[in-house]
Amino acid sequence: GKSSSICEQSTHPTTTQGSSSNVSVVVEKFFSGSDAKWFQKYMFTAATIGLLLPIITILCAPNEVVVLAAPHLFVLWCQIIGESITMVNPYVHRYVNLLLPIGFSVYRTPQLVDWFLGSVSLYNKNVLATTATAENISAAYAWGLALASLNLVFWTYNLFVMLLLRIAPEFLSDDMCEYPDVQVISLPFIQEPGKKTVEAKNE
Repeated sequence: GKSSSICEQSTHPTTTQGSSSNVSVVVEKFFSGSDAKWFQKYMFTAATIGLLLPIITILCAPNEVVVLAAPHLFVLWCQIIGESITMVNPYVHRYVNLLLPIGFSVYRTPQLVDWFLGSVSLYNKNVLATTATAENISAAYAWGLALASLNLVFWTYNLFVMLLLRIAPEFLSDDMCEYPDVQVISLPFIQEPGKKTVEAKNE
């Protein structure tokens, strides 16, 4: 059928044009708007907020700020590595490509909250200092709080709006890719109908 042929194209790209062609085909199938200018700006913003600014902070900020920013940065790097592996692999199903960023985003949410709350506590503790040297130090803590707030807002939007409302419906659409044909073991007392029974009722 139409959906199965599209699914086959998205999970098994042709290899006649080399590995670089395979990468472009797989990445292009991730999201239909991936080539749009707004999406490229969005990804640039995500890289700046989630990677570039935290790296600069870790290199320049006091140790207390670094300790708060490092855990989220580490997990985000793990997510990027995982997505890079699955996106370029033609044998990884689209649902796996979708669940990986959603799963990591859900896992990173408590870290973002801890980062924000820790930064608030650290800033309130140091802003009360009255010495001249403490004023310079408090500016670094203010930057840490601003960066934590920015990451919390952005990645919350990314999870609940971009991933769940913009990208997930496209992945779950039968027009893009039908559900995996796997054998599911159901509980005997539930008596779940088989795939053929469901398809017969739909017809």
